[in-house]
Amino acid sequence: MGDSDEDRKQSQQLIGVIRSEIAPLEQELHLQRQMQAQKNSVSVPDETSIERASRNLLSILQAGANTDDVDARLKAHRVIGVVTGGRIELEQMGPKTLHTGFIRGSFQPNVINAALQLHGVAVPSTTARDPAPKQQIDFVRPPEIDPDRDAERLMALLDEQPRLTLREAGRQLGMPRNRAAS
Repeated sequence: MGDSDEDRKQSQQLIGVIRSEIAPLEQELHLQRQMQAQKNSVSVPDETSIERASRNLLSILQAGANTDDVDARLKAHRVIGVVTGGRIELEQMGPKTLHTGFIRGSFQPNVINAALQLHGVAVPSTTARDPAPKQQIDFVRPPEIDPDRDAERLMALLDEQPRLTLREAGRQLGMPRNRAAS
């Protein structure tokens, strides 16, 4: 092909036909790429939006801590997971003997990214972490409870409501489940 003028003319016509078939496909591909780029674009929220989202995180945590509502607790759990990146390091502090010492939990918070993620803003995994300092929470045993006072409260409640079990009465008084039975 291409040896004669006639061959070259046929080649040019064939190329023209192919180009005319390809042109609409190239336009469609270009349009699809533009639409995908718009879909993947990250909008940067302003400072007010970030502050509002952070306050919302706090209200979700407070609501989850002060309720028996499973949905509210799950939302709070999700917030904690996103803020901590799903990682809390636990360390035994103090002597490692029975009933002494305590557990310290440490994590690097990422509140801004958490607020954005939980409100539907796509945050790339390469986004820098907040410059917030590492946070620590000490999990310590509450102060000892006076057993005589607890027994009096428990007996008074059982006298008031004789159908309650020890477990139910203890729960109403906020006692650990084994405290009421002892």
